[in-house]
Amino acid sequence: MKTLKTNLGLMALVAVMTLSLSACLEDDPTVTGYNLAQVSVLTPLSLQTPGGITFISANSVSTTGIMIGDYVYFDYSYDSDEQKVTDATREITASITNVTRLNNGMAVPQADKGESYETNTIVQIGTSPAASMSQHFSFYSPYKIIVPIFYMAKEKIIEHSFMLFYDPEEVGTTGTLNLYLRHRSAETACDKMVYLPLGYTIFDISTAVNDYVGVAKKNPQNVAIHANESNVANNDQLENKKSELTVYTVAYPTTTGTLN
Repeated sequence: MKTLKTNLGLMALVAVMTLSLSACLEDDPTVTGYNLAQVSVLTPLSLQTPGGITFISANSVSTTGIMIGDYVYFDYSYDSDEQKVTDATREITASITNVTRLNNGMAVPQADKGESYETNTIVQIGTSPAASMSQHFSFYSPYKIIVPIFYMAKEKIIEHSFMLFYDPEEVGTTGTLNLYLRHRSAETACDKMVYLPLGYTIFDISTAVNDYVGVAKKNPQNVAIHANESNVANNDQLENKKSELTVYTVAYPTTTGTLN
């Protein structure tokens, strides 16, 4: 499980929309896993996953800085001999650890696509732009996306923020909703990589989707995130950005959903 915090941690993203259950050994009843969910109750901590399963903490969990409605990453474990899980299961009581609040952002219209907001580059999104779509970013719902961002920091990740921007004149004119990821930081001389789950950011893209539909009269086929990545190791200064924005594309979900 510790590998989830390294640059291989994108594997957690693949499990966002499904519940992954596995035991370490066939004769070991202890099931361990990880997921992303929304906080519905603080005591005992209850976490609602996109698949409709609620995890309820059997142990005491520190929720400092976490509020109802926040989205979190968490590890869990439970004894499958004591608790049988089937496709009909909607609640799992488990030992919950490593609860990490996801960063929040949103997509907003801006003619310069956020260039005036941006102060720093990122390292990359997910494993690489050449990886499969499922390893770029994921839809938590039709109006929320979870983006695994790797970036450089100095000491305080709270000094870093991320926003998505889109061109109001361009939106809805092609089959792709183009979003531009911008990184803003109050820190300088950033030289430490920020890994997952700390780099997970959930973006509300409802305004962008609604603006797209208002023009195109249908949902986008794809959503693409364009990002300024650094061309120099351990450096996030804009003057060292790659010559072109790196593009990450994911198919827009075909199912409809409630705006949430």
